[in-house]
Amino acid sequence: MEVGDSCLGDPEAEKLICEQTIKTGENSDWAFVDGILKYKGKLYIGCKNGVRQKIIEALHSSQQGGHSRIQASLQRAKTWFYWPGMKQDIEEAILECDVL
Repeated sequence: MEVGDSCLGDPEAEKLICEQTIKTGENSDWAFVDGILKYKGKLYIGCKNGVRQKIIEALHSSQQGGHSRIQASLQRAKTWFYWPGMKQDIEEAILECDVL
């Protein structure tokens, strides 16, 4: 499972997972369920295994993404995913796109 594996070796994700394991049942924006870390119901994507880049490419370059601009790609990503610096990562990837 690439999403769960993206957190392995990611210091921030590992810290959050540890906190959620200890604080089960407390009211929080964070949850760790079935090996998946979530923030406000969105999948947390760790910095390992290139999963973030795969998501950006899928949202931007796929037939559904249609090489959309930064704001449209960001809004699509924010519907399902969360990671620190997501906006900057998406901006950088789209600005490097040869199609735009």
